[in-house]
Amino acid sequence: MSVKLEMKVNKLVDKFDSMPDEIQKAMIDELRVTGFMIESTYKIAVPVVTSRLQTSIHTEHSDLKSHTYSDNKGNTYNGSLGYNLKPTQVIVGTNVEYANKIEYRGGKSGRGKRALLRAFETETAGLPERLAKLIK
Repeated sequence: MSVKLEMKVNKLVDKFDSMPDEIQKAMIDELRVTGFMIESTYKIAVPVVTSRLQTSIHTEHSDLKSHTYSDNKGNTYNGSLGYNLKPTQVIVGTNVEYANKIEYRGGKSGRGKRALLRAFETETAGLPERLAKLIK
């Protein structure tokens, strides 16, 4: 799914610089909204013990590059993912060290397994079509 989506979206983004400013802004907004939708869906699906993983999940884009969060014990963390993103790039993720374990094996209850993948697939369904519609 992600490779096919990336190929379709990349074809549209390749034309980005030649598009009028209002279409560029609309495309950027659509990509960012999709990122925030993935983030929300992902957060709902992960298991919560201390809330650290859930609150660490966030969206970054070229105008939003840092994320500070706290767990339910009051510990504060820098969650920045450290990517230098172009306006057409959005990343959703976490830097919590055990996130991969939850993503691939799930929590004690199995909850959270493939949560990011499922959120991505759900929220990007129709994204190439939504972007193409903005261009027309």
